[in-house]
Amino acid sequence: MSQRPRRPGSSSGRPGSTRGYRAGRPQKYGRPGGGGPQPPERSPDFREPKANPASIPHLAPTGQLAERAVEAADAALKAVLVDHTTPVWSLDTFRLAHRQAPWSWLDAWFVDSAIRSLFRWWGWIAPIEGMSTAERLMLASLMDAHQVHPVVRQWARMADRNLSGLMTLGDAPTWTAKTDGFKRLVAPRTPVVDPWRLFPAWFREAVELPPGPETPKVRGVRLIEALQQPSPLWLRCQGGEPEVIWNELRDLGLKPWVHRKVGTAARLETELDLEQIPAYMHGRLERQDLSAQAIAPACAPLPGQRWWVTHAGAGAEHLHLAALMNGRGVVVVTDGAGTPNKSIALHVRRTIFRNITTKDWDGKHVAGKKRSFDGVLLEPPSSGVGTWRSKPETRWLLRAETRARLPKEQRELLAIAAEGVRPGGFLVYAVPTLTTEETTGVIAHFLKEQPEFHVDPFPHPLEGGVTSGQLHLYPSATASDGWFIAALMRRAGSGAQATEA
Repeated sequence: MSQRPRRPGSSSGRPGSTRGYRAGRPQKYGRPGGGGPQPPERSPDFREPKANPASIPHLAPTGQLAERAVEAADAALKAVLVDHTTPVWSLDTFRLAHRQAPWSWLDAWFVDSAIRSLFRWWGWIAPIEGMSTAERLMLASLMDAHQVHPVVRQWARMADRNLSGLMTLGDAPTWTAKTDGFKRLVAPRTPVVDPWRLFPAWFREAVELPPGPETPKVRGVRLIEALQQPSPLWLRCQGGEPEVIWNELRDLGLKPWVHRKVGTAARLETELDLEQIPAYMHGRLERQDLSAQAIAPACAPLPGQRWWVTHAGAGAEHLHLAALMNGRGVVVVTDGAGTPNKSIALHVRRTIFRNITTKDWDGKHVAGKKRSFDGVLLEPPSSGVGTWRSKPETRWLLRAETRARLPKEQRELLAIAAEGVRPGGFLVYAVPTLTTEETTGVIAHFLKEQPEFHVDPFPHPLEGGVTSGQLHLYPSATASDGWFIAALMRRAGSGAQATEA
């Protein structure tokens, strides 16, 4: 178990350890001119929202919105199933093509949600013959909805369906009730409702099931139920007292559900335009999935340290690290080899932290001096199984050759990241997936090749207690995406001193 020098006034993260873990403790703004994070100035054209941001109305006429959604769905299905590319189905395209038509943020979100539902239930819907895209959208939306939307009724009319037979199944009390409802919606056709058909054929053998006393069959169905749930909107506050920020949301008519153990995390059941939220625009609020919010606490960075975060992509873990470091020290962020860091830089610019720097990376060497970082956080490309609830289209995108290549690439990237860790420093491996070969399999191989590292137990960021140093976060337990996190420590005094990369 690791031993870090205890900072004055700091509490140990667990018995016998001083990894600086501080679950849910808010970070306050530093005084002007001080070392802590400073709140950004308000943009001169920023306007306070005058109404509940979640109550933005539809602007597009129902019939027009239904037709545009069908067009977007056809394009998305072609992109994923034929072209094997990530689809873009935002209504931004239609705003450009139909400049005179009114579109609101809610219109774009509705189309996005409907198409995600279509990919979520595609494994059951696709085999049913004779269905138009409109009917498929209607059926998929009803599977996730809690009330029948007027656009869903319009899709039913387009498919010559009886409106009186429409029923919503988003609040079905059990999986059996959901499957029975699906059968009634598609009657007289007889669908195959094997839950494993909702995923690629390889998934059943590759996934590592959640632990528990139940049979593998029961645990598998429980995992499937969780992966079939639409993702809620998880937020993390950074800077200021959390309750103040949550009260600001309540004053806007929102209802944040604050995590019982992580006071800086809250869930909203309703999607909303975050650009309308002052705390978000001021950099005090971030959109970040709950399981992803466990990664930075597992790193347990200390103010003044030097960390390297690689393959950050669209995540917010580098921002979370900066928050736990109270804006002091350095967080070096790199994305994949040859990938521009413009989006990361723009994201950082909006936040309250000034201790984050982006750097181009060749993907082959340490982003700086070897063994010069107190910690390295690696989030390599993965199958993304854990994100299938929030990005259901990706379950149909992963090709066999890509899946076979990923573990090898992950092992190679982990070896490169390890070269940046100083003696006594930490290497954290985090992937949003649930397959054995990309999680415990990668770590087992690494430890065999790198004996100077060992697994470092850390406090469970969401539940309390101490982990073994390798943590699976399952959607069935967190109501969020699935992640695997492993914390490794390079033994103090191992290897040569830092050298130039």
